[in-house]
Amino acid sequence: MFILQPGLEIFMGVALLLCVVFMCWMVLAKQFWLHGSSKLLSGVAPVMAVMAAAYLLTLGNTEIYAAKHFSKVAKRDDVLMVMIAKPPVQKANSVRIIGKVLEVRGEDNRLPAKGKLLLTFLKDSLSQSLTYGDVIAVHANFSIIESPKNPEQFNYAEYMSFQNVWHQTFVNAASWKFLASGYGNPMMVWVYALREHLMNQLKRFVKTPDELAVAGALMLGYRDYLTPEVVQSYAAAGALHVLCVSGLHVGMVFVVLNSMLFFLNKKRSHRIIQSITIIIFIWLYACLTGLSPSVLRAATMFSMMAAGKLFSQRPNIVNIICASAILLMLFDPYIMTEVGFKLSYFAVLGIVFLQPIVYSWVVFKDKILDWFWKISAVSVAAQAATFPLGLLYFHQFPNFFLASNLVVIPSSQILIYNGLATFIAEWFFPIQQFLGKLFHYLLFVLNQAIFRLESIPYSITQSISISGVEAIAVYGLVVLFFLMLLEFRFDYLMVALSILLSLTVWNSYESLIQQRQYGMFVYAVKNSRAVAVVMGNKIYRDFDERLLANESSMLFHVKHHWWKMNVKQELPMDSLLGFAAFDEGYAFMLGSQKVLVVDKPFHADDLALPSNVDWVLLSGNPKVKLAETIAWAKPKTIIADCSNKTYRKSNWRKDAQNAGMEFYDVDEKGAFILEL
Repeated sequence: MFILQPGLEIFMGVALLLCVVFMCWMVLAKQFWLHGSSKLLSGVAPVMAVMAAAYLLTLGNTEIYAAKHFSKVAKRDDVLMVMIAKPPVQKANSVRIIGKVLEVRGEDNRLPAKGKLLLTFLKDSLSQSLTYGDVIAVHANFSIIESPKNPEQFNYAEYMSFQNVWHQTFVNAASWKFLASGYGNPMMVWVYALREHLMNQLKRFVKTPDELAVAGALMLGYRDYLTPEVVQSYAAAGALHVLCVSGLHVGMVFVVLNSMLFFLNKKRSHRIIQSITIIIFIWLYACLTGLSPSVLRAATMFSMMAAGKLFSQRPNIVNIICASAILLMLFDPYIMTEVGFKLSYFAVLGIVFLQPIVYSWVVFKDKILDWFWKISAVSVAAQAATFPLGLLYFHQFPNFFLASNLVVIPSSQILIYNGLATFIAEWFFPIQQFLGKLFHYLLFVLNQAIFRLESIPYSITQSISISGVEAIAVYGLVVLFFLMLLEFRFDYLMVALSILLSLTVWNSYESLIQQRQYGMFVYAVKNSRAVAVVMGNKIYRDFDERLLANESSMLFHVKHHWWKMNVKQELPMDSLLGFAAFDEGYAFMLGSQKVLVVDKPFHADDLALPSNVDWVLLSGNPKVKLAETIAWAKPKTIIADCSNKTYRKSNWRKDAQNAGMEFYDVDEKGAFILEL
C-alpha cells in the first residue's frame, strides 16, 4: 500500500500547479497541436494533475498528520474531552464508541485538539446510556491500534485508519466522566432518535431473535442483533446483500417518492419541487440507515437522476455512475478502500452493462417466466461483476446464488414495502398490528428458506484464496467472455487463453510449493492455546476446544492463513509422526529439530522427558521453574503462548534473560512462525 509522506505536499502542490498551467497553455496555444507529441503530452498532463490533486486531497483528509492531533499534544496525565461521534455499538460485555477529541486538558492548560479515538467501555448501566452527541472526559491513556498478530489475519488497524481512527483506549468505570449532552449535529440527533424509535416499532411485532436481526438490518441498516450464524447462512445462500441496506432499498424509496409525486411532472417549476423533495427524502433515508458506502453510492446516483430530470428525461447512467464515484471520493478519499464501495459500484456496472447481454440469451413469451428470467439475469450479471472481489476478500463463492435470489429479491422488495407501510401506519394501530404481524410472518418464511438452502450440501465453496493480481486476471476473463458473446474475435480468444494459461501455471507452481511446506505455528489468540504443524496440505493442531468451537474466532485468527496454505485436512496433534506424550506435555520432531511442549509442572529429575531440545513451548500456564527447565532441556528459544498469565510470563522472561536465552512472548510479538 502506498504510504503518505507529509513532506511531499509542497512538491505535489507545485506539480499540480505546473500541470494545470500546462493544460491551460495547451488549450490556448494552437501551434501545440501541430506537433506529433501533442497527443502524448495532452494525456500525461491531466493524469499527473489528477494524481497530484488526489495525493493532496488524501493528505488533507488524514487527520493524524495535523499539528493539533491529540496524539501530538496529549500527555499521559492529561484528560481528553471527547464527543461521541457515532451511535455506540453494544457488544456482549462491552460498549464500543468512536469519539471525536475536542480538547486536551492538563493541570494548568487547555489545548484545542482534533482526531478520532476508539473507546471500549466495560458494559454497565452508565456506559449503556451514552448516546450520539454526549461529551465525556477520559484519561489520555491511549495506544496505537495494534497491527494483526497472525499471518493473513484481517488488518483491523488498517481498516480503522481508513476511517481516520488510529488510536484506542480501554475505559473502566473509574477512568471516565460524563460532562454534557446535545453537542452533536442537531439533524443527526433527530435522525438517530427516529432510527431508535423505528427500531422499537419493529420490536413490538417481531419477537423472535433471528427475525428481529434481519428486520433491523433490512429496514434500518441496524446490525447489532445479527449473529454470526445468521450472517453465515445468508452468505452461504448468496443473499448477504439483504442484510445490508443498499441500492435496492434506496431505489425503492426513489420509485415510491416518484410515484407519489407524479402530479408534479407537468411544469418545470413543479419538477424542481419534485426533485428537491425526492433528494431530501433520499438523503434522510440514507442518514437513517447509517450512510454505508453502498447507500452513499445509491443516494448520490438517485439524487443526480432526480436533478437530471430537470434537464433531460433520460440522464446518461454511465455519466451518473462516474460522477457519483468522483463526488464521493472528493468528500472522502478513503471511501475507495471500503469493500462495500467497490462491491456496490461493480454490481451496478454489471447490471448496466452485462444484464442486457445475459437477458438476451433466452426469450420467454410468457410474462411470468420472463419476469423470473429478468431477476435471474440481474443476479447473474451482478454476480459476474462482483465474484472476483468476493473471492479476494471473503474467500468463498455461493453455489446456489441464482436459486436464492429468485426467492430473496422479490421477498425483500415485498418486505421493504411491508416494513415502510408498518412504520407509516403507526397512527392507526389496528392496521399497523396487521401489517406488523404480516411482516414478522414473511420474515420467518424468508429466514427458513435461507436456512434450508444453506443446509444443502455444497451450498458454498469456501477456502478460496487468490491475490489481487489473480482477481484482476479473473476480471479480464469475465470481460473477454462477454465481449466474445457480443462479437466473437480470434484475438479476444487468444488473450483469454493466455490469461487462463498464466493462471494455471501460477496455481500449479503455488500447489507445488504448498505440497512441500513444512513448519510450526503458534497463533496469537487471547487466553487460548493454538499450536499447529503444517506438512504439505495437512495441519496437525493442538487447539483449545473452546477455540475450535468458536467459528468466528477461528475465522478471524486462523482460517485465512490455512486457506492461504491450501490446507485440505485437519488432524489432531497426537496423530503426527514422532509424537510422544508425557505427564508434563508432549514432544515431536520437526525435521531435524526437537520441540517440547510443557503444559504441566516440569520435573527435572524425570528422565522420561527429552533433553537437548531446540524449542520449548510453555502453554496452559504451568508452574515451571524456567532456570531448571533451561538447565535440563538446553533449548535455543523459550516460547510462551497466549494461554499463560502475564505475571508468570514476566518471571519467565527474567529467568531467560539471566540465562542469556531468547524468550518469545506470542501475546506481545505475535504468532511464532518456524518454517523449514
